[in-house]
Amino acid sequence: MSDLSEKELVEGVIVRDQRATNNFVRQYQKFVYAIAFRYLKDSFEADDAAQEVLVKAIEKMGKFRGEASLKTWLYTITSNHVRNLLRKKKLKTFFSIGDDQSFIQLESREKDPHNKMVNTQLAIKIQEALDSLPEKQRETFILRYYDEMSYEEISKILGTSIGGLKANYYHATKKMAQFLKDQK
Repeated sequence: MSDLSEKELVEGVIVRDQRATNNFVRQYQKFVYAIAFRYLKDSFEADDAAQEVLVKAIEKMGKFRGEASLKTWLYTITSNHVRNLLRKKKLKTFFSIGDDQSFIQLESREKDPHNKMVNTQLAIKIQEALDSLPEKQRETFILRYYDEMSYEEISKILGTSIGGLKANYYHATKKMAQFLKDQK
């Protein structure tokens, strides 16, 4: 992926080395986009948010202390950014009159129309199951299952003990399984 270590990447971005900055963006763009998409549920908004987060991260790289991994730091920046976007969106929706544009936008590369429909329906049910979880359980599940982060990394991001995270993950999987079972 990158021929630079995390430390070299950070140092390169700080001094505005073009190669390091390009490597940084290439290495973390999909990760940041995936986080933004899970919150925003819209590919265009997630793409915009990812670009904004990466620009912000490049500008603030000098503040990265290295106490956690770069991935952990970026997750925190991304989740804070998209939460602020959602907060602003809720306020805007609250004050607008009858402008309901809430829908789930799902993309599928499936060629077969039947499989595409089944995959879309499944994706909607999984998203509904995720949305039904309490926030801590949802975040723990997403970080552990989708982002494949260790409990130690998640602990640093969410400020929760590893034992608490394991309990959250366990309860999240049980609730999601029950939710999906009830949807049949």
